[in-house]
Amino acid sequence: MPFLLLSKTRAYFNCAYECYDGRRNPEETNSCVDNCFGTFLRGTRHFETETVNFLVRSMTSLKDCKYKFESAKQQRSETEAINDFESCVNLSAEDSIRTLPFFAGRLENHFSIRD
Repeated sequence: MPFLLLSKTRAYFNCAYECYDGRRNPEETNSCVDNCFGTFLRGTRHFETETVNFLVRSMTSLKDCKYKFESAKQQRSETEAINDFESCVNLSAEDSIRTLPFFAGRLENHFSIRD
């Protein structure tokens, strides 16, 4: 995923470099660079939003496991509660791993990355 940010950073600098082509007056050049930065900033925000959403979903799932464990400790033996907790955490991790291709796909679509 850091490659996505690196790619956008490179695109920003290439865009800004092209603004200094000698055909623009200083005001137009500044406007062009500002436009490049806005595109970069929107891309960075999108990356951060997608990442935070993924982490929040993962952490929420793990918190649910914790709450189930706390409840199970009162109703079952501690060994059974621990086994259930471990199973819940494993399922949560597997679910998060299964969503990674969709997470990456959304980023690739947003950043127009093709193989």
